[in-house]
Parts: sequence; structure tokens; C-alpha cells
Amino acid sequence: MCTNFVHISTSGSSLLADRLGVKDQKLIYGSDFRPGSTISIVTGGTDERKVISSIWWLYLQQTNQGLKPHRNYFSVNTNHAKLPKKPEYRTSRCIIPATAFVESQGMTRPR
Repeated sequence: MCTNFVHISTSGSSLLADRLGVKDQKLIYGSDFRPGSTISIVTGGTDERKVISSIWWLYLQQTNQGLKPHRNYFSVNTNHAKLPKKPEYRTSRCIIPATAFVESQGMTRPR
């Protein structure tokens, strides 16, 4: 899993929203969604989909203040083969609208 992603308003994002049957005005747009950021996800079946806000993190824990990223489960480089063993990932899925995912390659400077 990449750490950061971008979701900017483009004709492509409007087309995706239209094909999913949701309003693109309800989507959250931004140029740097980092782990822990509030993002928009699309949930629901083929009959009715809806846009809801969520936290960009793979595994959350319940706290007195609500769901928060679980410190012991940093979601970068998560092995997708382990996900089917967790019951919460067998029961629901979502679509995360994104324009680009950012893969960090370290502090390389152009010459």
C-alpha cells in the first residue's frame, strides 16, 4: 500500500463518480492525503452506492474518541495475502477514488 495519494477534481474523477452513481460534489478532493487523513470512500452494492468519509488507514481501533489508526498496524507494505484471514475484510469492501498514488523513493535530488 502506498502511503500518500492525490484526488483532484478532473473530468476523469467526474466520469468515475457518474459511473458509480454518486455525486462528485460529495467527494473529498486534495493534493496530499496521508495516513490518518479524512478521505471519501464509495460503499454499497450495484443497486445503491453512497459516499462516506473515512480515515486513510488499513486497520483502525476503537477509542473513547472514536476510530483511530492503530499504532501497531502501520499500513505501508501490508501483505495482501494476510487480509482474507481478518473477518472485517471478508465482509465489506469499498472504492477509494484517487487521481494518483504517491510512492516514496527516499530523498533523491535531481542532478
